[in-house]
Amino acid sequence: NGRYLIVHGERRWRAAQLAGLERIPALVRRRDYDDVTRFVRQLVENIQREDLNDMDRAYAIFKLREMLQQENINNDDRKKVSWAEVARRLGYSRQRIHQLTKLQELTEDIQEDIRTGRISERDTRIYQGLKPSQQRALHAARNNGEVSENEARQIARMLRADPDRTYFQ
Repeated sequence: NGRYLIVHGERRWRAAQLAGLERIPALVRRRDYDDVTRFVRQLVENIQREDLNDMDRAYAIFKLREMLQQENINNDDRKKVSWAEVARRLGYSRQRIHQLTKLQELTEDIQEDIRTGRISERDTRIYQGLKPSQQRALHAARNNGEVSENEARQIARMLRADPDRTYFQ
């Protein structure tokens, strides 16, 4: 009812509710976290879970950047929040942040395959720099077994070199 705010362990709390438990062991601390600090703490905890997919991680880091930017505006600071600052707050390398942000440039079908665990972020690097239609065609060809991973890499290189070319030419 607004009296307490779960910062860590919401999934465990929900599981306890589903199990019908009326009481759970918990640490209750008086902390007045601002929204950004609370979100960072929750995000770090969730990022460390293995079952969180990279699309969710990417969405969260974009949200964190927006929150940090809003915090700057509220503090009368108009400078743009860098991805390096986001990385620092999360304990990620700038390279990892870059890899995750690039996922937003992929087509929805590829993003959905990441969400469902069919492919990993690493598997999608082959599509970086391709047009959406090229991404879809190459991804479908890989999924259907029409091309091997090595063939897909060669095709992607060819398409990046000649952006107007289609996979089937």
